[in-house]
Amino acid sequence: RDNSNFQSIEVVFSVGEYKNTIRHIFGDKQVGGGGIAVNSNNKIYGEYYIGNGYVGDTILSTYTPEKKYDAALTYDGNIVKCYLNGNLIAQKTANGVIRANDTIMAIGADPAGSNAAGKYLNGKVYSARVYDRALTSDEIKQNYNIDKIRFNIEDN
Repeated sequence: RDNSNFQSIEVVFSVGEYKNTIRHIFGDKQVGGGGIAVNSNNKIYGEYYIGNGYVGDTILSTYTPEKKYDAALTYDGNIVKCYLNGNLIAQKTANGVIRANDTIMAIGADPAGSNAAGKYLNGKVYSARVYDRALTSDEIKQNYNIDKIRFNIEDN
């Protein structure tokens, strides 16, 4: 894919018990791209590779195992925004494009080139979406309200 000035990704998921490793939920994050994952500190975060590094933030610092969540990550060419269950959680200013890479867009696995590298999410992914534009806060909220009913998501 090409470098991109705009993108949104959304994912409905649940995560199991902590397994002491980075667990990718959804994305193509590997020296480019972006995604939503659980890091080694057991925090759910989202980030895009913009310019010369990753820009993003923690979406959820402590999750409840097996609980369903709806997370979204957007970039409008100026700001990376992280959402949880329809609510804006964090935003960071960025300058540049989302760097292209040759990595697959993986669901529930660590994307490593054209395969999953044997690192899989200890959890479930119920829905995943990619957009070639930055969704508005209202669109994120609308999608969450639909997913909340569809997947029986409990508010935090």
